[in-house]
Amino acid sequence: MPDEVRAEADAVSSMVYTELVAKGHEQGYVTPDDILQKVPNPEEDVGMADDLVAALDNAGIRVATP
Repeated sequence: MPDEVRAEADAVSSMVYTELVAKGHEQGYVTPDDILQKVPNPEEDVGMADDLVAALDNAGIRVATP
């Protein structure tokens, strides 16, 4: 993957993570649907979805169904 494409992907991932952490702090958790809204094609980018779940867990944000 070219460096500029990787940089753009990293910026998007960072923005998505920041938005999900903010939502998690606001309501105490995020739902799987919240993650799927931010990763529209999880079948194609399973790594991003998995990385987000792990990063949210590390930040103390649980992924739960209300």
